[in-house]
Amino acid sequence: MATPKLDSRTARAKLKQKREPYWIKIDRGLQLGYRRGANGGTWVARRWNSATEKYEYSRLGLADDDQKADGKTVLDYTQARKRADNEDPSHDIDKSAYTVANAAEDYLRWYKLNRKAHERTEQTCNAHILPKLGSLKVGQLKTRQINKWLHELAEAPPKASGGKPKPPYAKKINTGKRTKSNYNPIYKYEPLPYSDWTEEMRRKRKSTANRILTVLKAALNHAWKNGHATHREEWQKVEPFKEVDAPKVAYLTEKQAGKLLKAASDDFRPMAKAALLTGCRYGELTRLKASDLMDGQLFIEKTKSGKPRHVPLSHGGIVFFKALAEDRQPNDLMLTHLDGSSWDRSHQTRPMRQACEKAGIDPVGFHVLRHTYATLLLRTDGSQGVSIRYVAALIGDSVATCEKHYGHVIQDDLQKEVARKLPSFGGAS
Repeated sequence: MATPKLDSRTARAKLKQKREPYWIKIDRGLQLGYRRGANGGTWVARRWNSATEKYEYSRLGLADDDQKADGKTVLDYTQARKRADNEDPSHDIDKSAYTVANAAEDYLRWYKLNRKAHERTEQTCNAHILPKLGSLKVGQLKTRQINKWLHELAEAPPKASGGKPKPPYAKKINTGKRTKSNYNPIYKYEPLPYSDWTEEMRRKRKSTANRILTVLKAALNHAWKNGHATHREEWQKVEPFKEVDAPKVAYLTEKQAGKLLKAASDDFRPMAKAALLTGCRYGELTRLKASDLMDGQLFIEKTKSGKPRHVPLSHGGIVFFKALAEDRQPNDLMLTHLDGSSWDRSHQTRPMRQACEKAGIDPVGFHVLRHTYATLLLRTDGSQGVSIRYVAALIGDSVATCEKHYGHVIQDDLQKEVARKLPSFGGAS
């Protein structure tokens, strides 16, 4: 349908009378409408409310079809358009007083109803956005303020739950004191100067800063869409750090993985082995029930993408998980601590670090076990590796994400295969 012409009396006079207004787009989620009746026209507006996923309507005033516009009750096209742009049908808003904290609160309310990971997003807002930016008014935000905040994030070390910096961004220093109970040394951690950070440490912090920036922009855009801000150019101009989100993924060799399992505590070893045998995320493994083992595969019901998947098991995997499921009720967790308690968030961090230290392996996170699973499947080692599409399906990632994370693995093997199989065609000449 052609866009109606509403900007002149003559054009509007040619429109047919009807109950439904004639609509034109002013901006994303905002439209100006003209309803022509028997006694003249009326200006209306509708704005999309992403929280309710419905349009909200408001009456702007009479059209100046038969009388002169006064800018109050009778509006010409320009006045109606301006009023629509400033009108918020849902509630009366004082745009000048609306802060970043208000934007975060509204966004989190919407996020809880429409997205996953609400708790983590809320923690991101509380820890990284609100302390520095929360009191600032959205309408007065400047690009330089957000850029300064972003660079401070990238140069700040990550902190443990107690608020202290954590290795490798902190130096472990022996205080010379000992505990009274078992006389163990007492250590303290001091932040490592930014100048001493490695390139990988800097990349990680920039990558984290980018993710936090994404949350901030999402909250501000949500505020703008709902009429709490008249513009968004200031935060749109803020660019994330470049080339920091696609590192060469770390993984363990088969020999290193074996050493890790041998060094792991009896409590942690089943969890680590389950990750190596399935490529599952830590959260997916903590939720596995005995009934999820069926016909030589695991059923992963709750996933990051929201799409359940089945993970086929090797012969060794079948034997391992059958032993775990034995003597358990269908709804019992398959992986628990030795005392029967569940594995909760971050429970894997310390035992993983301790296993690496004992095995003589550079410290890596638990997620590296997932990368190891994928990498070992993709590696050819003289035989045909598994297709990246199959690996993506097994670990519950998109093909694009797998290509980003594991593209170098395929490229390295292709180079080896080309060198091994392609003839020299008679040498250099």
